Amino acid sequence: MRRILITGASSTLGRIVRDWHRNDKVVISSRSTIMCHDNETFAQSADLLDIEFWSNFLMNHQFDMVYHFAEYKAQTTYFETIVQSHVKFLEGHQSKKSILIYPITAHLYDDWRAASSYREIKSRVMSHFSSSGDRIKFPVVHPILEDSPELKKLRLINSCIPMINIFSEFTNQFPISSIETIGEKLCCPKLAFGKSDIYDRMVSPSIICCNSHKFNVRWISKFIKMILRTFDSIGCIKLVLNGRVIS
Repeated sequence: MRRILITGASSTLGRIVRDWHRNDKVVISSRSTIMCHDNETFAQSADLLDIEFWSNFLMNHQFDMVYHFAEYKAQTTYFETIVQSHVKFLEGHQSKKSILIYPITAHLYDDWRAASSYREIKSRVMSHFSSSGDRIKFPVVHPILEDSPELKKLRLINSCIPMINIFSEFTNQFPISSIETIGEKLCCPKLAFGKSDIYDRMVSPSIICCNSHKFNVRWISKFIKMILRTFDSIGCIKLVLNGRVIS
């Protein structure tokens, strides 16, 4: 039976991974209390602005695998403090020979998100381990088809318009994942060390939102695309218009 630690266990990734480790001994942590499964124990965690806490968090325990999902997603100017909390935590468990999984955001592929503090923090943490990343995995988890707020919005908008598939001419593609694929690959011992991408396939809004009972009217869809280009500073609109290229 393996010993597993999952920080940020209340997140989407945390919930997925917990289901894949039902036969292991798991410690879950979050800032808020979580109901534990029979194989789990709970450890309260602190805000990522608390470097001292993360430098010492559960360092007196030995884990086979550590999933570090704890995040600070709000825009912030405290880049260095949060980066150091991540780095100190990962370095501590790296020194104990644990296998570490620290997911990287797919926003790294979007140049127009360069001002995002969330992207900057992820990038800095990964860069810190670029020359000494032994036993650390940096999977890029792409949007989940069943769970992504952006994809849900697309389908909702399309469903509200009668008779016409308004996204029929939106053909630029981006990668998507499924809950099953993420669980299978994140928890697989064969997941590559360093950076790797987790997704099922490339899709476009025209495919995701296609309703066979509606008509594809090209000029209407193209007109909507033209209007949206005036709002392409908004992230989700830019993704829908331009897609995402994995590099």
